[in-house]
Amino acid sequence: MLFRLPLGATVLLGLAAASSQAQQVNINQPAAKASLRDCYQSFAGDSVELYYNGYYQLTPKACATIRRNTHLDATGTFSGLVCDYQLADGRRLNRQYYRGGKRNGLYEEYYSDGKVLARGQYQNGLPTGIWQYWYPSGQARQTLMWGENLNYPFRILAYWEPSGQQLCKDGQGTWREEHSNGYIRFGGPVVDGLAHGTWSSVVIRTGAPFSEERYEQGRFIEGFDLNNKRRRYPGPAGLQPTVQLPTDAAEAFTLNQPCEVLQAQAVRSNHRAVPPQAPGGLRDYNDRLLKMLRKQVEAEQGLGMRGNIVLFVDVGTSGQLTLDESSRDMQYARPILDLLNRLPQWKPATLDGQPVPGRLTVEMEIGLGMVSSRVMPSLKDPVPPLKAVGR
Repeated sequence: MLFRLPLGATVLLGLAAASSQAQQVNINQPAAKASLRDCYQSFAGDSVELYYNGYYQLTPKACATIRRNTHLDATGTFSGLVCDYQLADGRRLNRQYYRGGKRNGLYEEYYSDGKVLARGQYQNGLPTGIWQYWYPSGQARQTLMWGENLNYPFRILAYWEPSGQQLCKDGQGTWREEHSNGYIRFGGPVVDGLAHGTWSSVVIRTGAPFSEERYEQGRFIEGFDLNNKRRRYPGPAGLQPTVQLPTDAAEAFTLNQPCEVLQAQAVRSNHRAVPPQAPGGLRDYNDRLLKMLRKQVEAEQGLGMRGNIVLFVDVGTSGQLTLDESSRDMQYARPILDLLNRLPQWKPATLDGQPVPGRLTVEMEIGLGMVSSRVMPSLKDPVPPLKAVGR
């Protein structure tokens, strides 16, 4: 899908050079998408500012966290110097260079105080040569060599602990790292810059053993799940050293959700949010609704309801139910709402103990010899600000 920006360049949104991988990413995105026009600002010539969240999804400026200053060439790809900045305070996060739609030249990433986190070179979109990394203190962390062999993207030349103790030198020694999932810490022996021998991982929070893997000159041999009676697994490897650059995702041009959805999610995460409560519990409520629906269908009073039916019902701050006219199957709305109103009244959703609008997603499937239903409660988007709640 192509979107034309008013600066004369074409941005390929959701498709990075029409790659199937980028297309799969978009297919799995939520249905609600931000408007592209809210996610960029164009200037003279080919200069443009793009706005992102922390995962480098294009995000409306009003709720973005990252600003990218760049140029777009005639094909809609990044060109020349590209710099990313924190929107809140203007501090620079990284700088890199593009040529022919691919990263070429120096790449630098920075900590919040401006100290360098990583520095290296790109060639035709791939890391190459020596890359160096530092801890926030400025202490050297590791040195990697990229591009010698496509089977082994990089070799570990050196590694230091935060204390300054060097554990790997000239490609010989030990390497350790915290996994990107934030759950385990892993590492093991390094020979000629490659994983060799037994690598292990532990749970960061408890220190409990998690897994072991065996390598020969960087090649994965086998692994063992220590949480599951030392169950052997043939792959894929889970403890191989990897390096992920956060800005890679920017090249896919994927759209984030609208600000009102993102802000509602933030409200929920920062406050005690409770969806509408069914009297007697949700399971009992769904059981009673299903019995009523089956009786109505058997009595041929379903008013022609057939197939997969989805209906949205709003729950007011007093527990009253009203139809949401954005529902897909409004032709069945009245008989379904009548069923719901014959059941005990819902307790309203709350945010930090204060009533807020809620929503019921009602799903039914009615066919020959089959009747099913379920109701799923949630807060209604957008969640109102706390100062307005209850007014």
